[in-house]
Amino acid sequence: MAKRNVLKGIVARLFGGDSDRQIKKETDAKRIDSAETASVENDVQLLFSPLFRIMISAGDYDVSQLCDTVRSVLSQTYVYYELIIIGKRAVGTLERFFPDAAFVFADSPMSASKRADKREHRFVGCLLPGDILSPNALSLLAKRICDEPSCDFVFADETVISGNNSVPFPKPDLGKETLLSINSVGRPFFVSHSVFMSAAPDGLSTEEAVYAFTLKCAEFASRPIHLCEALLTRRGIPYGRLSYKCRGIIDAYLKRRTNDAYALPGRYEGSFAVRRSLKNKPIVTVIILDSSVPNADALRKCLEGIDDKVLYGNIEIVITARAPADPRTAKYYSLLEYNKAASVLRVESQKNAPFALNRAAEYATGEMLLFTSAYSIISSPDSLDAMLEQACCDGVGAAGGKILDFSGRIYNAGTVVGLDGWAKSVYEGSMDTINNEMQNYFVNTIRNVTAVSSEFMMIKRDVFLSSRGFDESFTDVGYDTDLCLRLMRRGLRNVYTPYAMLKTGAPRPDYAKAVEDNISRCYDSFRQSLVLGDKYFNGRFDYAFTIPTLADSPYPAIRLNPKKLG
Repeated sequence: MAKRNVLKGIVARLFGGDSDRQIKKETDAKRIDSAETASVENDVQLLFSPLFRIMISAGDYDVSQLCDTVRSVLSQTYVYYELIIIGKRAVGTLERFFPDAAFVFADSPMSASKRADKREHRFVGCLLPGDILSPNALSLLAKRICDEPSCDFVFADETVISGNNSVPFPKPDLGKETLLSINSVGRPFFVSHSVFMSAAPDGLSTEEAVYAFTLKCAEFASRPIHLCEALLTRRGIPYGRLSYKCRGIIDAYLKRRTNDAYALPGRYEGSFAVRRSLKNKPIVTVIILDSSVPNADALRKCLEGIDDKVLYGNIEIVITARAPADPRTAKYYSLLEYNKAASVLRVESQKNAPFALNRAAEYATGEMLLFTSAYSIISSPDSLDAMLEQACCDGVGAAGGKILDFSGRIYNAGTVVGLDGWAKSVYEGSMDTINNEMQNYFVNTIRNVTAVSSEFMMIKRDVFLSSRGFDESFTDVGYDTDLCLRLMRRGLRNVYTPYAMLKTGAPRPDYAKAVEDNISRCYDSFRQSLVLGDKYFNGRFDYAFTIPTLADSPYPAIRLNPKKLG
C-alpha cells in the first residue's frame, strides 16, 4: 500500500501539480496507511481488497449537500477507494473544505474510467450530492464481494428522507421485471469495471441518468448480489418510485431490444408497467380444476366469467373432473362437451390435484397453459393478455396474477417461501388498496417473485412438461411453489402482475391440515429457501408476519417451520 502511494507521488511530480497538492496527497497517503492499520486490527480479514471508485457528479451542485456526501466517503473505515469528482467546477470548493483529501477530477464518467489501475477487483459506483454513506458501508460491501468473488454487481438497502419522515427501503434481490417498474436497486450500488465499460454512461448527474445507468448495468451483469443492510441515506422519493421522465428512459431501453414493448404509467404514482403487443396470438389452454365435490353452479360461474370478461379469443377450455358427478353436474358436463364449449377430462377420484392437472396439460393443445379452479372467476377483461405479456417473455417460467377473495381481501399477490414457516402470500387477508406505499410495491407492481399460485398461473406448455409438471407426491398443498422453485433452479424468472385479476372462493392452502407425507415433501423442497430466505423478500423482514414488518432481530423462516421445530 505504501509503495503504491510513493508511485502516486512520483506521477504527480512528473505530470504536474503544485507543491501544495503534493503535500495534500502525501498527507492523505499517511492517513490511508494509519487507517489501513486500524482496519486490519478492527475489521474482519478479507481474502482480497476490492478497489472502489466512487464517482460524484458536481454539475449544478448544492455546496452543503456535496460536502456532506464527500465527508461520508472520507469517513469510511475501508480505505481502498478513489474519490472521483465529475465536473471541475467543484475543485476550489472541495479543496477549501477538505484540504487534506486527495480527489481525482474528471470531465465525464468515461474519462475517469480510463485511469490505469490494473487491480483485478475494481468496482465503480456513483453517488449524488446529498447521498450519505454509513461509515462501514464500503467495508461491508467489500466483505460481501469477498464472499462472492465472481460477483459483478453489488447493492444494498437505503433509507430515504421524504419530508420530515425517514423511510427505510428494504429491497429485493435484482429482478429484471421489478427494475422496469420501479428503481428497486437505488443506491448504493457498485459494478465491476467491465460492466461499467459495457454500460458506458454519458452522465451521472441526475436521478434519471443514474436510473438509466442502472438498467444498462443490470443487463450486462451476470452475477448480481444484494446486501440486506441500509448503508446509505438520501433525500428523495421513497420505495424506488420514479419521476415521469423515466418513462422515456424505459421506452428507449426497450426499443433497443424489441419493437413490441412499451412503458405505461403504473397503478400508483412513480411506478410503470411494461406492456407488450402480442403479434402472435398463441392458443391458451385454460385448465380448470373442478372441486373434489363437483358443483355445477360454481363451475357455471367460472365459465361465464371467462365468456363475459375475457377479451382474448384464442382459448380452449379443459375441465378436470376428479369425482363422480351428481346427475345435474353430469348433465352440465355433457352439454359443455356436446356444444364444444369445453373438454371434460375425467380422472380417478382417488387421484390428487397435481395428477389431474398434469393429465390436463398433456391433453392440452395450446402453447400456453393457464391453471385455475372452478371456485374462481376472472375479473378483469385483459387478464389473459396481461399474463401472456409476461409468460411469453424469454427467460420467464411462470406468471401469476392478483387473486382476491369475494370480499376484496388478498388471497395471493406472489408467494413468499418461509412466511409463517411454510409459504404464503404477502398481505394475505388484507384489503386490496393503493393507499399504502409498502403494499403498493408488493401488490400493485409488476415484479419478480419466488412463486405464484396455481389458482391463477400461466406457463408455456413446453416449459411445464420439460419441468415434469407438478410433483404428484404433493397431495394437498405446496405443489405450485415446488414447481416455481424448480423453474428458478433452471435459471427462469417467475413474475407477478397486478394487471391480471381473479376472484376466488377457493380455500386458502392450509399446511397445518396437510398429511404428513405432503409436509415432508414441502420441507424437502422449501428447505434451502427456509434457511437462506426468499430472495425477493428482504432479509430484514420478520417471516412471522404476512404484512412486511422490519425487525432489529427478524425471526428467520426456518425457526418458524413446525417440521424443523418438531
